[in-house]
Amino acid sequence: MVAVRYAVGSNSSAQDVLSWTAASLAQTAGLATTGGSTGATISRAIPGLTNGQTYYVSLQAQNAGGLWSPSAISTFVAGQTTTRKIYVYLPLIWR
Repeated sequence: MVAVRYAVGSNSSAQDVLSWTAASLAQTAGLATTGGSTGATISRAIPGLTNGQTYYVSLQAQNAGGLWSPSAISTFVAGQTTTRKIYVYLPLIWR
């Protein structure tokens, strides 16, 4: 995994709250990440969410060949403190 991007939407196919945002596996301004070959953790505050409303987080990972994985999608309810695991599978590249 060489790159990760995420988006937040009001439904599972939208990115209307936060458009695709790149996150490297290194420390990035405003984004705490830790990663390794088995995964990564991304934390981000998103202002303007409505408490009690369900939102959808889409996550994609990019492999060394430049291909993006299909989106892995998880839900969360604004105002609740929860930790979610989202699994993303990378496309296989034959060389």
